[in-house]
Amino acid sequence: MNWYKKAQHIYEGFKVVGFNQGSNQFYSIYDKSPYDVSIGKEVRDPNGFYLGSTKQFCTDYYICMTEDDHDEYILTFSYGDEDLMSGEPNNPNTEVLVSRGTITGMERVDKEGLC
Repeated sequence: MNWYKKAQHIYEGFKVVGFNQGSNQFYSIYDKSPYDVSIGKEVRDPNGFYLGSTKQFCTDYYICMTEDDHDEYILTFSYGDEDLMSGEPNNPNTEVLVSRGTITGMERVDKEGLC
């Protein structure tokens, strides 16, 4: 019996989504499709989905990509080594491609002065 456990790294990644108050719906800023946002929800995509390696990276590159009257949120995901398809999670200025991640937090972005 193997008593050694492989060391597991848990990483955080970040994704910007829009929120339409009129329809009370979160949506992808990539293709405007509805996005189910629930803390604890596991998101899976066999083709992978992109996450920014830091909140600052997402703020710098993805904020202000929605309608002026729509809110934006940064979602925090956690994922492990086995979920990482490409990218370097420890690089602060990049994206990673993951097959699975769990939403662990969300934060409304104040677009004032950013757009």
